Amino acid sequence: MNKICLVLVTLLVGQFVQAQNNDFGQNSNSISRRIQTPNRINSVISIAAAKQRNIRDTVTIRGVVSMGTMGGNTRYMFDGTGGIGLFTPTSLVPAFNYNVGDSIEVRGLLDSYKCLYQIGTIYNHSLIQANVPFRINEYTIANIDAAYAEENIGKIVRINDLTTLNNIPDGTPATTFTSAGSGTNFRLNNLIGKDIRILPGTDINGFAVPTPAYSVTGVIGRFINVTPNNDRVGCTAGQGYQLIPRSRADIQAGTLAFRLRFLNPQDGETIRIDSGANYSFNIQISNPPVPVSRVTYYLDGDSVAVSTTAPFNFPINFGQSTIAPVQVIAIAYAGTQSASDTINFSIVLSSNERLAKEIKMYPNPAKSAVKISSATLAISNISIFNTAGKLLLNNSGTGIEDLNLEGLASGYYLVKVLTDKGLVNLKLIKE
Repeated sequence: MNKICLVLVTLLVGQFVQAQNNDFGQNSNSISRRIQTPNRINSVISIAAAKQRNIRDTVTIRGVVSMGTMGGNTRYMFDGTGGIGLFTPTSLVPAFNYNVGDSIEVRGLLDSYKCLYQIGTIYNHSLIQANVPFRINEYTIANIDAAYAEENIGKIVRINDLTTLNNIPDGTPATTFTSAGSGTNFRLNNLIGKDIRILPGTDINGFAVPTPAYSVTGVIGRFINVTPNNDRVGCTAGQGYQLIPRSRADIQAGTLAFRLRFLNPQDGETIRIDSGANYSFNIQISNPPVPVSRVTYYLDGDSVAVSTTAPFNFPINFGQSTIAPVQVIAIAYAGTQSASDTINFSIVLSSNERLAKEIKMYPNPAKSAVKISSATLAISNISIFNTAGKLLLNNSGTGIEDLNLEGLASGYYLVKVLTDKGLVNLKLIKE
């Protein structure tokens, strides 16, 4: 009897489960996507790493809040690697009342809404530290393209030297920041793709555009009207970015600032040049109160050149050896005012291939001796290093072209030949 009851119960449970599966099957594709078991990640990872995960993965991230309650249901946070949106409707995420500058930890499902990566479902969140200092990246009209980029999503940026606000799509000038519905977009300086979005519920609505110039501070967001909402295929690179100010305090009146900035190299860049060759620093000067009289360049704190002729670009020769990271400062002087910019970068000096073709090294492979000569270059030093970088042989002066290799073991070696035109690296095989 007990066995019969057990069989009946098993059958009834099986029928109930089958019925539930049939109900889900009415929209099997969308339901299966919503209820799939997420890939859970409990350890904290960077925001950049989180955005590389699969949609619907569970991730845990830490960062600084860049937009709080003024963003409505969408907040933003960032760390040193990037930023991300946070979908935080009060009904689903109660007590998410963090302020700009708060360092927080968030765990939830990675999602994409209209091309904005976000944590779409938040499981838990906590405050790590309140009022953390952070950097605001500043841009001008000259380099505004760099502000509207994926690496700035969720970060706070400031755009300076703005002069107009323009309606979309006709480009007519607007005199007031307004917001309707879920928000209104304008163009900054009538530049296509350089949108500013005014959210409802902020005190910006009805605020007059400052004249003759102004700056806007805000968070970089993204919106491309793709279907379905989480589609990434339609997220065209470089499009959909928008600057979102948070209050009237983010919009400041001002005059066009006297500025100097390096066009090349970029801050943090590593550049390669031929040994002995010059590298030219190109700068851009905007809005000087009077004509610029001079630009002084400093290399690692030491004054290295003064340029008095426009466009004030400066060539520098880094010699014939690899250079560690360096810092260059340029200061422009116009009347009683000055403007400056600082870049930190690295230079790697590469062997000049043309010079290498003018040097003969034979035989190679070699057994007991090798001869190095040039009909066009004056050779002043020849050094041989092993693969670990240890100096094994160093010949200077005259008559140095014939090298005795009997003391070297078989293997590969680097030969550095110093000439009157630069340093050349050659590879030698010792048999």
